[in-house]
Amino acid sequence: MSSSEQSSGITRGQQRLFSSLHFLFGLGIMSWVTRFVDVKRNLGLSNAEFGSLLTLGTIGSLTAFLVMGHLVHVHGVRRILTISSIATFTLIAAATWVTSPVFFMFVNIFIAASISGFHVSITTQTMWMQERLQNGFASRMSGVWSIGALLTSVISIIVAKLLSIEVHVTALSAVVTIVTLIIIRKLSPLFLGKNPQAAEKDAFVLAKFFTSLKVDWIVAFGLLFGSILEFITADWSSIYGREELGLDASLSVVPYFVFIFAMIIGRFNFSRLEKRYNLEKLVTVFGIAGGLSMGLGIIFGKVVAGTSPILGLVVCGIGVAGGGYGLSFMWAVFNLRGIERSDLGTSAVISQLALFQNLAVFVVKNIVAIAAGLFGLPIALLIPCIMLMFVGYFFRRASV
Repeated sequence: MSSSEQSSGITRGQQRLFSSLHFLFGLGIMSWVTRFVDVKRNLGLSNAEFGSLLTLGTIGSLTAFLVMGHLVHVHGVRRILTISSIATFTLIAAATWVTSPVFFMFVNIFIAASISGFHVSITTQTMWMQERLQNGFASRMSGVWSIGALLTSVISIIVAKLLSIEVHVTALSAVVTIVTLIIIRKLSPLFLGKNPQAAEKDAFVLAKFFTSLKVDWIVAFGLLFGSILEFITADWSSIYGREELGLDASLSVVPYFVFIFAMIIGRFNFSRLEKRYNLEKLVTVFGIAGGLSMGLGIIFGKVVAGTSPILGLVVCGIGVAGGGYGLSFMWAVFNLRGIERSDLGTSAVISQLALFQNLAVFVVKNIVAIAAGLFGLPIALLIPCIMLMFVGYFFRRASV
């Protein structure tokens, strides 16, 4: 047993099993995303109608985030993680069989609520383990999640012509659910149990929620500015590749794959960087470099694509790689900073930050969509790039 294992009480085997939960989380919840066109076809909806139904999932997320931190403290990580994992993957599989838009709306709301429960419980455990391991563990877990999300996108592309979405997603969800439950059972001794003191404090805050919202606004906005580029890239990168670079359907997904791949590398390299450089300087420099790189790649990729779409893809790819690497560890450092600055329990802090994040991301996504209609997609995509460049300001203000 290594010295870090002895001091933390967490074995390498337990760390590997726990990282598998993050991988399965990404693999499972993203399994149907790349086949949304099939879901939309099953429902017989237009793009606008389908988009509106997906947006309503925010209702489930917000409702769950209001209470989920408290529930984790009342019932412990294992119980919430078990219930939310079963609900999440079962509902995602069920959604692919639904043909009624009204029924789908309710299923989607419950999917979002279940994912929120999974997110809060697994993140609470991750931050607890990060405090004991002190080796960039939280950032690496984000990287593992990204690998799962990336792999499930590849699987979807491969099987799209071979299997219906119903068979594909149901089979994958069944496997993910079974393996997840087996791992949860094996990790049972490691999981955080009930925390009555934190639960009592959470209940008081929850009762006064609408009159005294206790969100650390500096950390919350830092988290938003440091992570919004990931959400916007997921939504718009393939459209940018098709419409702005003139690529075919296959090549248009390359910018997103490059972005995710760079983000994964950054998340796994973070512990090494953290040991060598001041954290505040890392956040500032990587934020500026990442936002600038991504912005230049978007603009000059579009310009060069007028001469050669492939060359435009190369230029864009270099830019998005910088953007993905630049924001790679922002989610982890701002969540940790929020926990350090709060007197509430870990799961309560995570719930509150996630609640604000959901609302704020919804607003920024709509701003980007409006800007894309008014000024064109390349200009609109500069908004999250510029936001990333200011992330260092919020981290400096959030010093402990």
